[in-house]
Amino acid sequence: MGYDNVKWVEARGFSGGLWALWNAGDVDLTMEASSEQILHFRVHLHTNEECLISGVYGSPNPSHRRALWETMRALSSGTSLPWLVLGDFNALLGPDDKRGGASFNMSQSREFRDCVEDCSLMDL
Repeated sequence: MGYDNVKWVEARGFSGGLWALWNAGDVDLTMEASSEQILHFRVHLHTNEECLISGVYGSPNPSHRRALWETMRALSSGTSLPWLVLGDFNALLGPDDKRGGASFNMSQSREFRDCVEDCSLMDL
């Protein structure tokens, strides 16, 4: 594929699976944490600055997603570095994000919003 570095979390059944691929000459990544739902890296930029980046695939199971929210809270505590979190959370911040499928679940949305707020993240 043309990348000299790869980290991954294996898929389980029909859900999950995360891949991060990069070239060391372009960026210096250090994996700081991983679980079934998240790959978390410290990024060392060529400008001698650092930031954090996390790739997420949230479980379709709401009780498993709660573990992701707790992991994210733990990762956000004690750091002031900029943090980009991206991927599929399998969660909605509000009813306006809902398109088709099962009905909107307010309590699951509240859990996700609380996590976003607790981690000082913003929806882009």
